[in-house]
Amino acid sequence: EIARIVSSATEVGRKSEILGKTYGTLFGLIATTGMRLSEAISLRLSDVSDEGLMIRKTKFGKSRFLPLHATTVSVLKSYLEERCRFAKDADVVFLSYRHGPLSKHAVLMMFRQVCEMASIKKDVFGKRPRIHDLRHTFAVRALERCPVGRDRVERHIVALTTYLGHTR
Repeated sequence: EIARIVSSATEVGRKSEILGKTYGTLFGLIATTGMRLSEAISLRLSDVSDEGLMIRKTKFGKSRFLPLHATTVSVLKSYLEERCRFAKDADVVFLSYRHGPLSKHAVLMMFRQVCEMASIKKDVFGKRPRIHDLRHTFAVRALERCPVGRDRVERHIVALTTYLGHTR
């Protein structure tokens, strides 16, 4: 379903615009990092490096560094190369059609539209997919890969908590 969401997102907008690539990259980045939506749409170009992302003053007022897998870095670099051709002066990573920052409302509406395009329906409880479900999926998958052993599990959970930007 995540692959279908990312793929469908790249189809939005006109082919000559960067809107589809923006949303495809945004949804993919949230799914592969577990970032909050507010953190992703607040990213600035100076927050991106070959090693990862600097998340500044998040929900709890703290900053943290998110290391990225090489495949994620590659996709993000590809997006940024194309994105910089559209708006050289804009500082935000993810651009709206007006070349400014994306609004949370616009992203939530686009996520709903993309889920419909990807034929992802309501779950058995009648609930639609939410963008925050990408973050939850990331966290669950990280916990599923947790090493065996009480001490190792404890360290893994502390690391995941820090990575996700939780206070405890």
